[in-house]
Amino acid sequence: MAGRRLDFVWLAFAALCLGAMLLADEWQAVPMHLIWISLSVVFGLRLWSRRGTAAALGFAMASTTAVMLILGHWRHEPAEMVDVPLMAAVFGAMVWHARRRQRAMEELAAAHERERTFLRDASHSLRTPLTVAFGHAEIVRDAQPEGSSSHADLSIVLDELRRLSRTSDRLLTLAASDHAAFLDPAPFDPAALLHDVARRWRVATGRHVEAVAEPGPETVADAERLREALDALVENALRASALGDEVTLRLRRDDDGVVIDVCDRGLGIAPEDMGRLFEPFARPTGAGGRGTGLGLAIVRAIAEAHGGRVDVHSVAGQGTVFTLRLGPSRPVAAASPAPVVPRLLAQQTS
Repeated sequence: MAGRRLDFVWLAFAALCLGAMLLADEWQAVPMHLIWISLSVVFGLRLWSRRGTAAALGFAMASTTAVMLILGHWRHEPAEMVDVPLMAAVFGAMVWHARRRQRAMEELAAAHERERTFLRDASHSLRTPLTVAFGHAEIVRDAQPEGSSSHADLSIVLDELRRLSRTSDRLLTLAASDHAAFLDPAPFDPAALLHDVARRWRVATGRHVEAVAEPGPETVADAERLREALDALVENALRASALGDEVTLRLRRDDDGVVIDVCDRGLGIAPEDMGRLFEPFARPTGAGGRGTGLGLAIVRAIAEAHGGRVDVHSVAGQGTVFTLRLGPSRPVAAASPAPVVPRLLAQQTS
């Protein structure tokens, strides 16, 4: 409907320009060129079909040619028609480039959809056999004597199966990140969530993980997705730091919303790795280069789904700070109830 209105507006503008060509005899070139310029602008906004483009081009050529012939008749001299085919040629070149770009964008969107479908199908296909293999390996390991080489070997097998299962879950998260049901927002206390994340990682790893959170009102977001993003950032920070180094989670609030910093005192990130840090399967060189390469891509997807972003500041030899912004806060009372949707991922425990 809006496109049709734009077409009518252009037709009305073209009619005014045609009238101006007839009335302003000495300046007819100006309104004529305005017709062609406005035609190009409207095409860029509408991207008509081939039939619609041909109709608009035919109208512009026929109407401007007719007015030029009338003006030539009034002047009793041959009409200068060279501008009409030249402007039509310029418009045709613009149409060709615009359609090439449209095809490129469609191919890019199709490639993205194929990648997303592959990630979703691959993660679903891996989940069941991994669950079965994990269960059987756990039964066999428990049947072995504690401290035996068989028990130790099967423990390694179980650890690797856990890693594969985690990779499968993260692939599924990335595949679902642009789905409408990716987030399940609800009011929650971000300070309590931050303290809970730090406590779980302290208990699970025995490392120094602390939370510094300013008290404040509840915010509306998907707490489980945010927990998933924080887990990925803390895991990344612990991997990049020495055993005795502290990892700190800081919560602050500003006019733009909730801001969370995850700070470590590790080796930092090499400058050549910064540009591709948040791409899937991108792993930095050095001590922090282990892992699946999916954690930071998931963090970015969760931040952007909340209308925010994730930034990084790193100094070689001094550490790294990842800053997660959730976007503008909304009052709890103004939040609309979120639809109940099945969770795509079970909460990952550390």
